[in-house]
Amino acid sequence: MNIETIATAKRTARIAGFIYLIVVLTGMFSLGYVSSKVNPENDLSVTIKNIASFEQLYRFGIFAEMLCYTAFLFLPLALYKLLKPVNERYAAVMVILVIVCVPISLSNIINKITLLDLATNEATQQLFTSAELKNQVWLHLQKYTFGNRIAQIF
Repeated sequence: MNIETIATAKRTARIAGFIYLIVVLTGMFSLGYVSSKVNPENDLSVTIKNIASFEQLYRFGIFAEMLCYTAFLFLPLALYKLLKPVNERYAAVMVILVIVCVPISLSNIINKITLLDLATNEATQQLFTSAELKNQVWLHLQKYTFGNRIAQIF
């Protein structure tokens, strides 16, 4: 390896590390912190109240999750450059799997947006009885969980 190749690899590794940092921080915030604030007891009534009470935090959590998955899309591209000399086929498979995973994850966020609507939109709340509203919240929480599980396959 010549000095230029090593310098390029180091620069690419730093870029990958920075993208990883974005993924980790935004993921911890949106999937960890915000979720623990909004749904701490797995009680649907508390969850509905918390989403409404922490609406700005919840919205920022949705944004952070979208940023996380967008950054996650670019991470394997940087890693591909680093891993291509080791095994190009495996590096390409990694990129393909992430390219499949990210749209699933991003489309799954619609369930969180629906939860926000159910908890904060009075017109939406008037469409349902209290029990029906809880059922809708439960349904979208389950759909979000299942969507994450599907994305984790990739």
